[in-house]
Amino acid sequence: MLFRSTSKENFGFLECTFTLNEQKVKSAYRKVALKYHPDKPTGDKAKFQRLGNVVERVVANIRTLLSIHPELKPGV
Repeated sequence: MLFRSTSKENFGFLECTFTLNEQKVKSAYRKVALKYHPDKPTGDKAKFQRLGNVVERVVANIRTLLSIHPELKPGV
């Protein structure tokens, strides 16, 4: 399962557990974005850019999964 292994890495980077809830993913993104923002003293530009790509992929995967499997619930 390519989606699952990639998701584990992505959710690990977002510091949240696997979920199909976009709001939880976006909330985790905001929290981690503050941590890695380049304007902060502890910021890391490379990780901040990677974070943007990761969140786009995760949200796209969630939407794809929910469209393929309508029986899944978004809040799970």
